[in-house]
Amino acid sequence: MIGDIHVAIDTFGELIEVERQSRGPNWRVGGLIITTPTGDNHRRLIEEGLLVMRAFSLRGDDWIAALGRFRVPMPEATGMVWTDALIERLRPRITYIDARVRNRSRR
Repeated sequence: MIGDIHVAIDTFGELIEVERQSRGPNWRVGGLIITTPTGDNHRRLIEEGLLVMRAFSLRGDDWIAALGRFRVPMPEATGMVWTDALIERLRPRITYIDARVRNRSRR
């Protein structure tokens, strides 16, 4: 559940910036928030609509495209995707993550 939208956006932005600085200029750093579609989450995001649109400038579909295909570069912007708590609706479309997990388990 999303609590305070302002705090969540600020915290997420700080995490992205820390990662960006730790990786250096040759890395592309962006972020994706995966949100469960509860009534409370939906209401909070609508109430802060303009703030949310500014914070998450990239459509979730663009992130899904990058996560689903190895040759599509990862976005440098932030986005948001609605899905269920276990990401079951999203999992078939994000083969990139599943492949990385499989490769890691083989080591």
